[in-house]
Amino acid sequence: MQIFANLQALVISIPQASYTMTPHMHLRGKAALYQITRPGEETRTLLDVPQYDFNWQHTYTFAEPVHAPKGTRIDLTLTWDNSVENPYNPNPNVEVGFGEPTTDEMGFGFMSFVEVEPRRYVVGDPIPPEIGRSNVVQGENRN
Repeated sequence: MQIFANLQALVISIPQASYTMTPHMHLRGKAALYQITRPGEETRTLLDVPQYDFNWQHTYTFAEPVHAPKGTRIDLTLTWDNSVENPYNPNPNVEVGFGEPTTDEMGFGFMSFVEVEPRRYVVGDPIPPEIGRSNVVQGENRN
């Protein structure tokens, strides 16, 4: 069996509240796991999709916003199955890379965030450094 996993981590730099999350992969997608670790707290699971199905993609909405204070870490682990045991795999004999066609692969973990503390911006002032830059701090492939 050929199982591959990728872990991405995001550290929150401004207090946020999250309302939704949407994992996205193609036909070899097997599982998606979102976890949160707030400063001083244990890691807990936000969303676990153990049997991901490309034909059944959803945006999951929390019943209550998930609060993420500064320093909170969000982990996303996506797993793919490129084996003959995967009934959706169009060709288990090829090495698969990133691509938009469904027969290629991709992996995204979308989340919606809203800043908890309102801020005031003035047109013409410099853009604050935390806006418009990625806070992804770790990414690794696991085979």
